[in-house]
Amino acid sequence: MPTSETRTQGCLLAFLAVLGAATVCAATPLASAYSAALGEGDSAVPLPAYGPQRLARTPDRAPERVDLANQTFEGLTGTQPPWRVAVPPKGVFETWMGVPEPEHASAVRFTVLLKTANGERAVLVEEKLDRPFSDWKQARVDLSAWAAQEVILHLAVDGGPGCWGAPVVYSAAFNPACIPVILISNDALRADHLSCYGYERNTTPYLDDFAKECVLFERAYTPESWTLTAHVSMMTGLHPRTHGVTAELDLAEGYTTLGEALTQAGYLAAAFTGHGIWLAPWRGSGHGFDLYNRPPLIEERYRYRDIFDTLREAKRWVEEHRDTTFFLFFHNYDIHATPDQPGFELPYEVRRAPDFRHFSAAFNPPPRLARPDRGRLKGRTFLEAHNAGEIRAAEEETAYIMALYDDCIRVVDRELHRFFEKLKALDLYDRALIIVTADHGESFNEHGLFEHADMYDSSAHVPLLIRFPQGRHAGLRVTEMAELQDILPTVLTLLGVPLPKEVEGCSLLAALEGKGLSRDYVYGQREAFRTIRDVRWKLVTNTAGERTELYDVLADPEECKNHASKQSHKTQALRTLLDRFFTTKREPLYVPSVATPLTTEEEAQLKALGYLND
Repeated sequence: MPTSETRTQGCLLAFLAVLGAATVCAATPLASAYSAALGEGDSAVPLPAYGPQRLARTPDRAPERVDLANQTFEGLTGTQPPWRVAVPPKGVFETWMGVPEPEHASAVRFTVLLKTANGERAVLVEEKLDRPFSDWKQARVDLSAWAAQEVILHLAVDGGPGCWGAPVVYSAAFNPACIPVILISNDALRADHLSCYGYERNTTPYLDDFAKECVLFERAYTPESWTLTAHVSMMTGLHPRTHGVTAELDLAEGYTTLGEALTQAGYLAAAFTGHGIWLAPWRGSGHGFDLYNRPPLIEERYRYRDIFDTLREAKRWVEEHRDTTFFLFFHNYDIHATPDQPGFELPYEVRRAPDFRHFSAAFNPPPRLARPDRGRLKGRTFLEAHNAGEIRAAEEETAYIMALYDDCIRVVDRELHRFFEKLKALDLYDRALIIVTADHGESFNEHGLFEHADMYDSSAHVPLLIRFPQGRHAGLRVTEMAELQDILPTVLTLLGVPLPKEVEGCSLLAALEGKGLSRDYVYGQREAFRTIRDVRWKLVTNTAGERTELYDVLADPEECKNHASKQSHKTQALRTLLDRFFTTKREPLYVPSVATPLTTEEEAQLKALGYLND
């Protein structure tokens, strides 16, 4: 029977075959297996002697997550027991300090003391936080003076309920062989509105150039057209019927996320999101991140920020950690229908983009999106009213709304280009693994609805672009069906990191090697919708209306002609498989935790976003 080390070496050898000279820089124990894969004495690939050492994480219990302002850390409260660490070359001690009780009456002091084996002492951090306690304070200390020594760190708090956010010791020694992992999720970006996917409008000139350096998956699908569950599937490799996350239930701690797998393998991990409720870190997507940064509260109610602010925070973190092995998750919400937040006039808009109006500028004058008895319907109120059957969108109104949506895509396309230019300036772009995708698409009245509370392909078909290090496999277009659940196993297999045993997704590397994917069908869900598809046929059921629809998606990609009655045998065969899939449920590894109750303000915002009944 092969040992775990043998299996790891096998993964690494497979990885080397795929990427040639490109290699992964990982922490012990992968380092030893990686050296074995390369051969003793091979000096072409330097490996770090140490991976990040974290105080707040232990293998036998779920971490405490401390949320303050707009940042969440795996944290610890109060003075800690002595922490023994081995200082790596160019070692760095990093932590955040905060007081989660804003009404605490007095100042709180934080001290970090270092002691060596020969009795040397040094004060690394000495910080006093005073009222108002509204944010975290960062500390980063160079430990190079103690490189290759074993030291003891004492983290002390005096004067109140102080918290340590993600205390970690890591190496900042630059290694060009390391592979940064960057996952970019563009909320509500439907695949067929990208120029590189054949769209008639030039919405994505920069992503089109990026796609030439990527593998483009032509048929990639979300398992559920909902921000919360789609991102959890992205991060766990599990279908929503398996991971069990709902509006009421968070992800069970027993499941391993991409953030957890990579940090256990030696990565630092940070996430920056454009929306803060469904992507709250405790819902599931944030498990395993050293830093989870989401929009700050605005007027004690709103948690949304545009791509400019989110990318500014992400760029700052990347530049600060450019010489480490890192995993970055970046999410933007600018293509999504506008949030219920003051200042939004249109159903789709990026307010701070001075040249936002591009395709929609052709409508002169533009439709007012108004009704005599209701006046102008601002923001996404027009979409809500249409979906509720209170009004019907005219053809020109639908075309105008779609043009606004395309304008948003154009803004995001440009900002992602600027981010890629930043990565190039930092010498990160060419050696990184960069994935660009979406959690779901968006509908524009194709089947009588706007937004994405359905599972037609306008909502289910998402872009998936993967740029491999050194641009390997550039320009390849894959026609086999892919799912968001495939992202985790693809990344981990590429890096030689063992897969969590419960993963349902497939590594997409097989498609690059011409082996094909072991998948015959893809399943989807959203509210009353259930779907199953193969490459040609797609069955759509809707329990609310007791409808059954069968589409030949090769001949009819817009899903207009229902073949359910004429193809009764095919319909029944797919229906049998669909029912079997959704009635066979896997038990969660642990009982899912009950979701943190929503505040009245959050309930109001989610109701306005059309999510409250999800």
